[in-house]
Amino acid sequence: MHPDQNKITADWMSGNKIINSVVDLILILFALSILIASILGLFGTPINDWFARSGSILVLVGAILEYRCNKFSQIAIEESVRFSSGIGGSAIFALAWHRIAIKYIAHTLVVIGTLIWGYGEKWL
Repeated sequence: MHPDQNKITADWMSGNKIINSVVDLILILFALSILIASILGLFGTPINDWFARSGSILVLVGAILEYRCNKFSQIAIEESVRFSSGIGGSAIFALAWHRIAIKYIAHTLVVIGTLIWGYGEKWL
């Protein structure tokens, strides 16, 4: 038996509805708009200073998203334990596909934001 066959994606769990990811999407769009505005020089001169500072916004948003993803992962674990103890069988509740995508986006924002924050003034 394949180990992933025992996983259940529970749409009723907190965070697994797409509507619950609207906050995450707004945060991602905010961070990317700050990055684009700094590249285009909309904040004034010198552009390279603003570009480097936009990296801190990317890191902050990435950290917030990672915290939210970890919180929803913890809820999935708690629901798995609660479900298993209630009926005697085992179940592993998995996060929905969009929650997993947000987790990878968060990691990417942290890595790219750190590079921009550290070396951004050298690039532009």
